[in-house]
Amino acid sequence: MHKINIIYWKKKIPNDSEIIYNIHIIKTILLNAKIFGTPPPILLWIKNNINKYYYKILSLIEQLSIKIENPPNEIFKLITNGKIRNNQSIIAFCKMVFTKNEKTLINRLLNWKESVAPLFLILNGITDTYNLGACLRSVDAAGAHGIIIPKTKNAHINNIVRKVSSGATEVVLIYIVNNLYNTINKLRNLGIWILGTTNKAKKFLFDIDLKIPCAIIMGSEGYGLSNLIKKNCDYLISLPMLGKISSLNISVAAGICLFEAVRQRNFKI
Repeated sequence: MHKINIIYWKKKIPNDSEIIYNIHIIKTILLNAKIFGTPPPILLWIKNNINKYYYKILSLIEQLSIKIENPPNEIFKLITNGKIRNNQSIIAFCKMVFTKNEKTLINRLLNWKESVAPLFLILNGITDTYNLGACLRSVDAAGAHGIIIPKTKNAHINNIVRKVSSGATEVVLIYIVNNLYNTINKLRNLGIWILGTTNKAKKFLFDIDLKIPCAIIMGSEGYGLSNLIKKNCDYLISLPMLGKISSLNISVAAGICLFEAVRQRNFKI
């Protein structure tokens, strides 16, 4: 009986969707869909015996007109391989976050159609998913044109990143590249200035013209930028640190750099 049920319900799962069963992430996705217009879940599975804790979420679901189905309770554990808690009553099927590759990035730059110069954030060895999510949020808030991350030795999109980014994973162009060193060389050949951040740089961020086409590289908090990447930067820049702490959280530093570019590019309210 269970085997028949699970086959039946598996067929109902939308193609190219991601299963999310963390209630806090589901709530964040629903709120972002309502407030910012980011894509809501494609489908929601809800238990029949849902408790009062979910009433606010049900209100959001109704406002967003999301399709709902009510599978038997035992299906929830079978679909999630037993990972869902007994008291959790909702599973969301969300559109997968589709990333782009280096070829797409280069083609975009060759056929640049934006009214302002390119502005990208590059991450080099950022393994913390919370930092990646926060960086994505800053990229979107600053109106930058995308984020570039290496395929290996870097955090990638998961449920935590989706939650921390507050919807930015749904709207920011995310480029995954096989070889960051090669990608940086290609960007330089296309006229993109590469700005590496390091607390040992003599030039400050505020001394650099950020109105030019540029990509700002952030390294890991522990090791910073790799030596190979440093050698391929047009400028190495730092932020003035006036206190006793020698560095900032990576996502905070990224936000400062991006919004300095916004300021220089004559943004007006």
